[in-house]
Amino acid sequence: MVRNWDRWQTYRKDRSAPPWIKVHCRLMLDPNWNQLTDAQKGQLVSLWIVASDKNGALPNDKKLLRKICGLDAEPDIDAFISLGFLEYPVSTKKKNNAAKATQKKKNHVALEAEAEAEAEAEAEGAASPPTPHDLDTLAWRRWLDYRREIRKPVKPASVQAAQQALAAFGADQAAVVEQSIANGWQGLFALKGVNKPPRGGGTSLADQTRANAARLKQRLFGGDEPAEGVVYDAK
Repeated sequence: MVRNWDRWQTYRKDRSAPPWIKVHCRLMLDPNWNQLTDAQKGQLVSLWIVASDKNGALPNDKKLLRKICGLDAEPDIDAFISLGFLEYPVSTKKKNNAAKATQKKKNHVALEAEAEAEAEAEAEGAASPPTPHDLDTLAWRRWLDYRREIRKPVKPASVQAAQQALAAFGADQAAVVEQSIANGWQGLFALKGVNKPPRGGGTSLADQTRANAARLKQRLFGGDEPAEGVVYDAK
């Protein structure tokens, strides 16, 4: 599309394509015009002539324009656009902007994924030495996986403190992890209902959480047989 076509070319809308185009004398004083080579100037004038048939519009095809204009080479459209002689139609601009925004978003997501992978690798490297002797390593691994899935990986500087916090729950480590996962928490907390037995007897919430954690561990790491004392929901 020729930029500012209506400004430089004044034709009556009720008549057919004109037999001429205007080339203003002050074009010689335009610094952008003077940046063009002689060949580019000839190309640009040829494009203006072609555009006169379509009220300033040009085909978006360099090979076709070369053929229509009878040029020795494809016109330097990019140079003409950068210097302000041509421009993309509004619809094309929108498409280009949308494509750029999509690519920018993809790059951002890729950088985030790379940063998370690096943080996870550092956390795994820091998770080995030293670890509390009573840490439930299976529960710890599940906690790391969960934090990674919610895009909140455990930072290397927090690994040791997080391991100590988990180990402090003793036999309830797996149940504590399952409780946090079930509630979408980012931290580890004591089991709810540990000191509050259910009314009328039965299994407490804490016992159910422990049992569910034991059942999951058994299925993942101990075969198909359930662990002793596992409580199955009646569904």
